[in-house]
Amino acid sequence: MSRDALVVGINNYKSEVLPHLSAPYHDAEEISTRLETDGDFQVWRMPEAIDKATNKPIIGKTLNVSLSRLQAALVKLFKPDGDYIPETALFYF
Repeated sequence: MSRDALVVGINNYKSEVLPHLSAPYHDAEEISTRLETDGDFQVWRMPEAIDKATNKPIIGKTLNVSLSRLQAALVKLFKPDGDYIPETALFYF
């Protein structure tokens, strides 16, 4: 059984309307960890950074996500190439 998840936690928007946020990063990383440990999911994080202490992927706290990268990740999750189709696909934003 394959279970894939795309978890997005964007703190910084290129908008004057939205200030820089702090909760999305934290919430997204918490749900990512929970999905991996308790849900047996393969998690893709956006924006992705590498934790220097553990050398594992984490949500990048100050990184940006372009619309084209987000669109490509959604296509990869819900309409993947080839014969690989996950039994479960989850998108968390």
